[in-house]
Amino acid sequence: GRPNARVETPRFYLDSRSLMQQCASSGNVRAGANLVGGKNGFILSCCDILMLELQVKMEDAESFIVSDSLFTHLVLTKEASKYQQQDFVMTDSYRQLLWLLDDHVLAVKTYGDFDADQHRRGHVDPVFAAQSIFRTWLCLTHFCKKEGSRWMTQWLSRRLGLSEETTSKHQHRLACAALVRALLWPTGGGDVEDDSMLGHILEFD
Repeated sequence: GRPNARVETPRFYLDSRSLMQQCASSGNVRAGANLVGGKNGFILSCCDILMLELQVKMEDAESFIVSDSLFTHLVLTKEASKYQQQDFVMTDSYRQLLWLLDDHVLAVKTYGDFDADQHRRGHVDPVFAAQSIFRTWLCLTHFCKKEGSRWMTQWLSRRLGLSEETTSKHQHRLACAALVRALLWPTGGGDVEDDSMLGHILEFD
């Protein structure tokens, strides 16, 4: 530019605090989740879906996501039963859950991704991510669980190449490990019982 050109300070500037205030005032939880990132941002993303589909409060949605008990979802579905789908139909909320699953679980490449203490921006423990996503899926398919679970297992099988006689399944072995840990281990570190395993409650094949 010209040597004598004046550099003007922008009248408006972006900072995280101002952006979060704007997200809060506009009720744009998804934008706030993307801004926060990491585990907290991931939880906000799941809460946003529950709030949108079930019309529940943020506090109830968050409590369900982080709770050790799988049975808190009964409280959510009882309060919001009139908002439930009677038949399984793919919606934007389901697509958002699939995107989260693809991004935070199925994309796992190294053992270091399982380190819950990592402070890398955007990092979410894949086991926690899978548990949270399947919990949200469980709530949304409360009245069409059989159909919803069948659709999910078929999608996972195709996505991971489990139905093919190829080596692709080995490429996804860490993702499969995260899924098994999330679905077949009891919640809250308790004893292994069917009613404490997410996979059993979801009726996954």
